[in-house]
Amino acid sequence: MRSILWFTACFLLGLTLVSIGRMGYEWYQYRNRLYPNIVIDNVSVGGLPFDAARTVLKGIYEEKNRPEVVFSLDDEAVASLSAQQILYRIPVDDAVTEAMAIGRDPKKNMLQNALISLRLILGMSEYHIALIPHYSHTVINEKLKDINEGYRTEPIDA
Repeated sequence: MRSILWFTACFLLGLTLVSIGRMGYEWYQYRNRLYPNIVIDNVSVGGLPFDAARTVLKGIYEEKNRPEVVFSLDDEAVASLSAQQILYRIPVDDAVTEAMAIGRDPKKNMLQNALISLRLILGMSEYHIALIPHYSHTVINEKLKDINEGYRTEPIDA
């Protein structure tokens, strides 16, 4: 009876040590990579190094980074602004930095970070980060004022 208990205890201890070693290896493997199951704007970047994730996203969004704002009045284009004029940019670097911080956040305690990273590695959760474009509202508002002043007319007495 004692030998069965001894064997069971050793087996459980060995299993625990192997599990802890495997978790440590998984964490070590992702020390310079994004954890798996991380998606930025519908693009899976999990498991990629920081620079590779940045390159993939910049490659996808380079074409989309050239919008033009066209102002119309009565179906007639009256003015337009290019992407450079409105300071349009897609914050790829910010999103990849945010993705890299998942499971490594210094504001959270070590146990919370360990649980987040473990859930990602095991595929129990998935993080989605949205890319929200940035642009200058001031430039657009100034252009709208210019258009308004150019088209403003005083009513004519009939």
